[in-house]
Amino acid sequence: MIAEGITLSGVCVCLPTGCRLRLSLSTSYWPIVWPSSQLSTLTIHFNEISPCILTLPCLNDQYLTSDDLGFPEICQGIPIKQLRDSSINRFRMLDEINELITLKINEDDGSIEYPDGLIWDETSESIYEIKKNDPQSARIEIKRYIKYYFQDQSSIKVDIQTKSIMFSQQSPSTFQIIHQLNIHNKDQLFFKNDWNLTFPRICN
Repeated sequence: MIAEGITLSGVCVCLPTGCRLRLSLSTSYWPIVWPSSQLSTLTIHFNEISPCILTLPCLNDQYLTSDDLGFPEICQGIPIKQLRDSSINRFRMLDEINELITLKINEDDGSIEYPDGLIWDETSESIYEIKKNDPQSARIEIKRYIKYYFQDQSSIKVDIQTKSIMFSQQSPSTFQIIHQLNIHNKDQLFFKNDWNLTFPRICN
């Protein structure tokens, strides 16, 4: 029998007496972490010969009552006017025919006006796709829209649009990124560029 242990990073969470814990084991953490290029299997043993044990540290009264850090110092921020509140919407879709799982996140960072009259507006759309039992099909597409301008119709009226796509379908050992950047000022094209990059995976 070979005993193996995995040390998890500290999370600095203090649980009151009587709380219940839920331990989840997975071979991936998509879309937070990019999946492995190969499928893997987890085997969990519950017998006495090779049991699975979760060991948690217990703090004594000395640490439970200590106050190592005081309250942070907070300075007064810039007075701003909130023109549109921020919001976020998530949609999960399942294509049963193609076994494609899609997570779409629409994030609105709101619109604010600074004391000098500058207005800042930012939104984004993120799409995460992956097929069942096919980690090589993982794909991310993120679009971001940024606008800043003055209400007095000055020479500054900037509109920035970006689009980034990341995938690894062509080769399991490399990532490919397609990035587009378009900048307009007063509805006229100011800058435009496209990038097509490939770089190796650190771990497969």
